[in-house]
Amino acid sequence: LHCKMRVTFMLIASLALAVVAFRTSRRCAPTMMAFGRGKGPKYSWTEAEDDLEVLVPIPEGLSAAQLQVRLNSSALEVEAPAGQELLRGTFREKIAIGESFWTLDGNILVLQLQKRPPVFEHDFQWGYVFKEDEDDPEIVRAYQADKEFDLDEYVESLGGYNESLVDRNAFGNVTEQILETMKSQGLVKDEGEDLPDNEEIFEEIDAEDGGQTTGGERRLS
Repeated sequence: LHCKMRVTFMLIASLALAVVAFRTSRRCAPTMMAFGRGKGPKYSWTEAEDDLEVLVPIPEGLSAAQLQVRLNSSALEVEAPAGQELLRGTFREKIAIGESFWTLDGNILVLQLQKRPPVFEHDFQWGYVFKEDEDDPEIVRAYQADKEFDLDEYVESLGGYNESLVDRNAFGNVTEQILETMKSQGLVKDEGEDLPDNEEIFEEIDAEDGGQTTGGERRLS
């Protein structure tokens, strides 16, 4: 049992080192993978790995101070002066409100919405901005088709893996140490060396705890 625990620990430690080295090798910002885009009567959007960019045309001549933009983790409301509604909807999923913001670029309201994916789920795709979009026939979408995840392709897209950053000496003696431990516990043998048979093992156990062996079966006294 102790041997298995040590082997498991060594494997986990090796994996952790590899992950650290891989992340360290990334000298530039990761490339965001675009899932797709869509367009409706009042706005358009582009969805990427971690966020969505929503573009909302507004009437000419309006300033940011004249717009009413109410943004929370679940919904969005955009109004012009005199209560004119420009956009309203409930997000398909929640957003990270502290990392989301909006700006005005000419007559285009630009919203950067940071996705808040479910716990332990990466690359979570919305597919739509608002829940109401799914039933709107005027919404046009163009999304990438699902494909099998290719680890080598993904690593290459992040700039590759730098093996020089891995300290190979850190676990250089792990294999030898594990082998010696297994030998000492009788789990492996050198060439020409015979392992004890079941009867010898039972006799050794009986000698330690007072058990008795009969007909190949162990019985406690």
